[in-house]
Amino acid sequence: MIEREIESLRREFGKTSRGPGERYPSALKARAIELAHKLRSSGATWSEIASALSLHMETVRCWCNEKSQARLRPVEIVPDEADKKVCVVAPSGVRIEGITLEEALTLLERLR
Repeated sequence: MIEREIESLRREFGKTSRGPGERYPSALKARAIELAHKLRSSGATWSEIASALSLHMETVRCWCNEKSQARLRPVEIVPDEADKKVCVVAPSGVRIEGITLEEALTLLERLR
């Protein structure tokens, strides 16, 4: 049964035009993804599956991993207190740590 499906898909892929920017029909792609998942669960490698379908390995792998990719989700950006602190080292070797950038600028102006 799987061999017949592989051969059927291979023929269908052979009939479709291939070129930059041209996509395979979504129904054909869906059939290939379903078959690839079956073959992967039985231990086939991406390379073996792609070879059986006469497709590039990355094409098959990307198709099968499309749905599992993370979706964009809103996030809340919170200020990191560690980013607000700086360290100033004077030419004399004096080191002042844990001050804000504004405090460091004020200090440097006064040291001039």
